[in-house]
Amino acid sequence: MSDPLFEETAVSPQQEGGPAYSPLAARLAPKDLSDFAGQEEILGEGKLLRRAIEADTLKSAVFFGPPGCGKTALARYIASRAKAKTFDLNAVMAGVADLKKIIEYSRGLGGGLAQNQR
Repeated sequence: MSDPLFEETAVSPQQEGGPAYSPLAARLAPKDLSDFAGQEEILGEGKLLRRAIEADTLKSAVFFGPPGCGKTALARYIASRAKAKTFDLNAVMAGVADLKKIIEYSRGLGGGLAQNQR
């Protein structure tokens, strides 16, 4: 049985940095709402959050939970679906100046989505 995820492929130097060099977590990230495991209570068929995402009516959200439960993956999925610009921000390492830069940049775009990661 062959699993394309772990197949070795010949990659030319021009392709370096492409999908073959993406971190495993990035390659396995959910591509659809049905790919999110263990979140049926908020993302199941007919649930409020799922309906808002599918209708592109979600204006803002705060996700809270333990590491690895899918907060960042869901935020990235929503941003990708909405074609929104995202900013990855480590709250432990970032300072006020970093936030100000993101806010200024976002104002120029007419909005933006900031992701807070610890």
